[in-house]
Amino acid sequence: PDVSRDDPEIEGFGGLGFFVEGLDLTGADLALGRTEIEALSGLRLSPGWAGNERLRDAIVGGAVLNLGMRASGILRGPELRFYIGGGDNEGAAMPVDGGPVGMELAVQSIFLLRAELALGLQFELGPVTPYVQAIASAGAAWIDVSVHDEHLGGLGTETIETALFGVGLEAGLDIEVDEGTSVGFAFRANFLGAPSVGGAFRVLFGGE
Repeated sequence: PDVSRDDPEIEGFGGLGFFVEGLDLTGADLALGRTEIEALSGLRLSPGWAGNERLRDAIVGGAVLNLGMRASGILRGPELRFYIGGGDNEGAAMPVDGGPVGMELAVQSIFLLRAELALGLQFELGPVTPYVQAIASAGAAWIDVSVHDEHLGGLGTETIETALFGVGLEAGLDIEVDEGTSVGFAFRANFLGAPSVGGAFRVLFGGE
């Protein structure tokens, strides 16, 4: 007898897509390291900094690469995702507590790299597959801030590097458009670490 049908069906898949999300970075470690302007070295942007408006709801977007597996038609994952993206989030120039008198900083842009692990369940309903996954991520963000002096004017840009961590959930829907090819739409939210809410669109390849 053919016993292969009793074995869990395991499928590998991969894909490409893009994401957009609102990201709150005010709880991150926002300290300038070694800077070109010596007076700013070690300066920290506290959560109460008046210029934090653009960091509290920073809009970022970019590309995502997916690599993963599905088993028995129910288990979805483990799945690895790699994100690269950023956005212009220009804010108002504001003085920083403990900073040089007469000098102000303003958020300009954000660039990020992130790796994510996802694991959850899916439910195959013909060509449509809804799913839900727990997600955990780690990465880094680079925040460019412009420097303005009341006497000298613009002094250029400094960069803050900070670690990114997140734990949350993703709920999505895949729609098969051809054998082995599907498009996916997802709603995502991180509740721990750097909070975020957003969505993703992906084109996935693999399976039977």
